[in-house]
Amino acid sequence: MLRFLLFGTLALMSLVGTVSAQPLDILYFERPPYYTTVNAQPDGLLLNLVRDLFTLAGVPHAFQEMPPGRILETVKANQGPICTVGWFKTPDRESYATFSLPIYQDEPLRAVFLKSGTMPPPGISTLARLVEQADLSVGVNQSYAYGHAVDTLLAGMRVPPVRTSGTQAQLMRMLVARRFDFMLANPEEIDTLAALANIPVDTLHVLTLTDLPKGNLRYLMFSKSTPPDVIGCIDEAIGKLVRLDS
Repeated sequence: MLRFLLFGTLALMSLVGTVSAQPLDILYFERPPYYTTVNAQPDGLLLNLVRDLFTLAGVPHAFQEMPPGRILETVKANQGPICTVGWFKTPDRESYATFSLPIYQDEPLRAVFLKSGTMPPPGISTLARLVEQADLSVGVNQSYAYGHAVDTLLAGMRVPPVRTSGTQAQLMRMLVARRFDFMLANPEEIDTLAALANIPVDTLHVLTLTDLPKGNLRYLMFSKSTPPDVIGCIDEAIGKLVRLDS
């Protein structure tokens, strides 16, 4: 499994000094433990990594929380340099945005059920088999890309997915309210989502999906008007601070 490993120290000199006098806006949405706000400050696994990357690259920056749909519209509008954190690379997004080198790779997605709700039939361990079940419904976040393989399987479901533009925490609350039978989540976030939904994590049944052996790579996504030299400096910092090990 590819994961990032941070090494070295930010006591290193920045790669290029200050490449721009104007801080680059870094947009993020609430998705703990990756991106969140604690005591009015940006925090979380990937936001802390990005802070280190920009510091090493010598790129002034300012974090701003924003709903995911609005982030995508802001990047598309291309009215100035913008960075946003942790997105998957898709052909549609590449048509209006520029991507960095990868900064992280997720663990494989899991299917999350309520133990007190409708459970998967015994013996099923793949998403391909789950989506064939006529009595199972799934909740998905329409602002996210789950990856081509997953999106293709979901599009062919016998029961159309319940779609929301909210957060993963809201999706978990909808699962608890039995709006659907299961959701897809990264294992890194399941404990946090259970806590945000005020349920014990042991009330969930987490199914490993054996046909999804690898998680998706996450990137920084920039508006097209972001200067290439700025992106280049950040890519150089990624090369120094991030290791994706198989």
